Amino acid sequence: MGEQPSGRTREEELYTLSYLQQLYQNQYTAVSNDMNRSVQYMNDLNAAQKSLENSGIIGGREALVSLGGGVYITSKTKKLDNVIVGVGAGYMVEKNVEEAKRFVADRIERVTNVFNRLMKSRNDLRDAIMEVTYKIDELNRK
Repeated sequence: MGEQPSGRTREEELYTLSYLQQLYQNQYTAVSNDMNRSVQYMNDLNAAQKSLENSGIIGGREALVSLGGGVYITSKTKKLDNVIVGVGAGYMVEKNVEEAKRFVADRIERVTNVFNRLMKSRNDLRDAIMEVTYKIDELNRK
């Protein structure tokens, strides 16, 4: 069995690199899943932002209100002065429309920053996977 410069056999080196490759791949998948969840949350925030921006035209009209699961009811709306905002850990806070707009804009900015960090992590992991794959290929050619 050929010894590698690190003092390990070729088989040990291949095992270690394969383990690292799988580890990086699992991390890549987890980060990609987090990115997908961030995009879904961003879509929800953007929808809320549009609704808040159009809140002035809602008052006194009939609207469809989702009950969930694709079921809607017709409801007559009143003038929209305040909204209830989830602030985390199950807590809800009443805010006026302008405060809610700022709150949603702040959340959008935070989620965008998180998404950008996740993107960098995913790119770094992709590079690490490619590097390990190259090393495995090199060892298999020997």
